[in-house]
Amino acid sequence: MYDIILQSIFFISLAVLIYLFARALPRVDDSGKTDYRKGVFDRMLAQLPLREVDSHINASLEKFLRKMKILVMKSDNVINERLHKIKKVNAQQEEESDEKSLFKEENSDTKK
Repeated sequence: MYDIILQSIFFISLAVLIYLFARALPRVDDSGKTDYRKGVFDRMLAQLPLREVDSHINASLEKFLRKMKILVMKSDNVINERLHKIKKVNAQQEEESDEKSLFKEENSDTKK
């Protein structure tokens, strides 16, 4: 499902790029004149406040990335705490197993 969405977004953006390139291509001349008539799509694009939309997207992206950074840092702390607990438990188990093996060795040495 995600592949379809990603592919659709990719091809739609590619189509927009090709359209914009095709619209700008007739304007390029050796003489430097621009022979360009505004169409319906161009008038609609001119009405959009692109600078405001861009600044809003940048601000939202910055907030999102900061929140994700905090989330990653919190998860890193949780993982480190779990690792330290597991390390303590393993160290205690090794000490207990070493003590048990010492007693067994001492008992086996005294019996001989």
